[in-house]
Amino acid sequence: MKDLQATFPSVLPDPRPPLSLDQAFPGERFGVITADPPWSYANWIDKKNGAAAAHYDCLTLEELKQLPVSSVAAEDCMLFLWVTGPKNNEGVLLIESWGFNYITVVFVWEKLCRDRQTGGFKPVHGPGWHSAPCCE
Repeated sequence: MKDLQATFPSVLPDPRPPLSLDQAFPGERFGVITADPPWSYANWIDKKNGAAAAHYDCLTLEELKQLPVSSVAAEDCMLFLWVTGPKNNEGVLLIESWGFNYITVVFVWEKLCRDRQTGGFKPVHGPGWHSAPCCE
């Protein structure tokens, strides 16, 4: 199992028990934290968690709020939080629950796909729920 774990770390479960942030980073305080929370989505693929649940375990907003992010944040820490459009409001609530203040959107990811006519790339216009968003 150890050799397979080293070869395929993202495929096989980690055999070690999970660490808390305090255990993983004892005494550490970070000036910048990037977070990509495992948001839960309710949509047609899975009424409980949405498509994300097919790839990883998802957490509710209340569960995300319980993550002790502030325990590893320096006093003047900057948080970069990945949020998709449907989770904007929850993102602000999560930021505040972790002890940060929302300031602005810093980066936008524009999803691209191959343009079969030109061979270049073009924005993805997905099915969306209320529109055809191509960025997060």
